[in-house]
Amino acid sequence: MTPTQLDQLHHAGRLLAQGANQAAVQELQTLYEQTDDFAVNRELTRALLAVEQYGTALTIANEQRAAYLASADLQEQLLTIELANHGFIRARQLAWQLPAPRQGAAQAQIADAEATLKAQAPQTLHTRLQHFYHLGDGGLLAQQRRFAEALRLPLAEFIQGSRFVLRDPFVKPLVKSTVVQSLVQLKVDQELTMLWLDDHEYPFTPAACLPLEAMPVVQAGYAELAKRFANSDPLTYQARLQTFNLHLALLYPFVDKAMIDPGRWIDEMSQPHQGPAATPTEQTIRRWQRRLNAQLAQLGL
Repeated sequence: MTPTQLDQLHHAGRLLAQGANQAAVQELQTLYEQTDDFAVNRELTRALLAVEQYGTALTIANEQRAAYLASADLQEQLLTIELANHGFIRARQLAWQLPAPRQGAAQAQIADAEATLKAQAPQTLHTRLQHFYHLGDGGLLAQQRRFAEALRLPLAEFIQGSRFVLRDPFVKPLVKSTVVQSLVQLKVDQELTMLWLDDHEYPFTPAACLPLEAMPVVQAGYAELAKRFANSDPLTYQARLQTFNLHLALLYPFVDKAMIDPGRWIDEMSQPHQGPAATPTEQTIRRWQRRLNAQLAQLGL
């Protein structure tokens, strides 16, 4: 920021401190049009909260969302913005990222906000939950929109809906994987059942699942891809990495049921073989990659 812009930022901060919230919003909005400095973003979202422009505050915060994860104070500010927009699930995910001494107060704040909405707008919550139950209706984009709406459910209702969604054969595997990843981030310590890609149901407890990027088989696959292509052929590396990430998204949380040998998995991705597989491992990997690639083709990916 220029010295003049910095003075404007400080002046807007004084307006906020004095309770002149609307004047602060106007000054900060003008300043934000001139610079995308995060300090302006942060103060603008504070001012927008003060004048109850909650949706705009979330839109502005999302433009630099990663910056809000830099400190506990900023995470709590983002959590407050999410709660103002009934973003209970994202708020709980943020709460788990806070330092342990702050987590209890944050979870209590979220529980209070959930209870308030349940008391004041039960029909709104009922409608959101019904939409979540019917997540399997429509194509991928429609399902993704309904899932985004489900993130505005309280935790208990989100888990309740997830139990149904994960066993629904019409929910796209990519969307199911997103539901599972959300439950893992929420550290849900309850057993759920998922109808997986092989048409079998498997129980799992989200709190006991590793995040996707922390799974040893996933880390081994990334390392193998990087070793083979990152330096020698960057374009091929990016293309293979995109395909690999889509495979992982489809397979989670049971990646290691299919990716039984990460090196061989990368072999088959790089040079698909048409002839008979030489080993049971190759047979398994080819069968799974054909299944995954067919799923991706159906989605136009």
